[in-house]
Amino acid sequence: MASVASPILDHIVVLVTHDILLNLPSWLDEAFTVLNGGRHADGVTENKLILFQDGVYIELIAFVPGKDDERKSHRWGQRRQGHIIDWANTLHDEDDLAAIRSRVASADTGLKYDEPQSGGRVRPDGKELKWVTSAPTISDDSSKLNEFVGGEAPFWCLDRTPRDLRVPYQVEGNVQHPCGALGVAGVTVAIRDAQLFQKLKSFYDALRGEEGKELQQRPHGSVNAYVWKLGVPEAPNGQNGKRTLTLAQIDPEMTEKKHLDVYVELDLVGSSEGSVSGHLGDKQWPLKFNLKG
Repeated sequence: MASVASPILDHIVVLVTHDILLNLPSWLDEAFTVLNGGRHADGVTENKLILFQDGVYIELIAFVPGKDDERKSHRWGQRRQGHIIDWANTLHDEDDLAAIRSRVASADTGLKYDEPQSGGRVRPDGKELKWVTSAPTISDDSSKLNEFVGGEAPFWCLDRTPRDLRVPYQVEGNVQHPCGALGVAGVTVAIRDAQLFQKLKSFYDALRGEEGKELQQRPHGSVNAYVWKLGVPEAPNGQNGKRTLTLAQIDPEMTEKKHLDVYVELDLVGSSEGSVSGHLGDKQWPLKFNLKG
């Protein structure tokens, strides 16, 4: 039997205002080494990056001022600033994407992956980066997923130029962080709508090529949860199996995050236990990264 291509976590997307991107708050800037990214090929967004030793990165992204019309038509244009709004997978071989797209479509969850679209940006040093992306969208029977907004399922980012040009994580100084962050420990996608939660469970089973394991010890504030192994580009000391992707159903009685129907949380591997937290544009929502030693 042919092996099933396994998704690899590529990066996490945090949307901020352009002012915040240019003047990052001290709680973030003093905890992490933040690199200038560049402006994307469409001229609508630009970014800064926080790279980790495992090859995953956090992308701090902002819309460029004066691009209001382009923002309205952008799939992130209406998303909340100061939040993790999306996240991306990648693959070792772009040719594997077709099989995964077919597998997801056959799962009949109401979601599919679009045809890959070309993208890119120019680094501050002038080097051009090229990639293709494929985003999850609602299939023709949209009644199945009325609550879907976009960040509940990952998009794809597959390099057409060497990945280390886009993600120079093998440069030691780029991945040394004052807070001690080394890489990603886990991604949690939390969903309030029960029907959407069940559809996403089937979606992730198809995406990962394996059944998620039901968690008995569920994340705080959830009534149901499933977990899958989470691959990263480079797992130090063979610890790839310890990283997890969790899909959690939000407890309807929980009032702590009642203004959110969907949210994504990120846990990091650290040299010691701790956390880094603060606001990035939404005063109701502190962005928190737990460090697991």
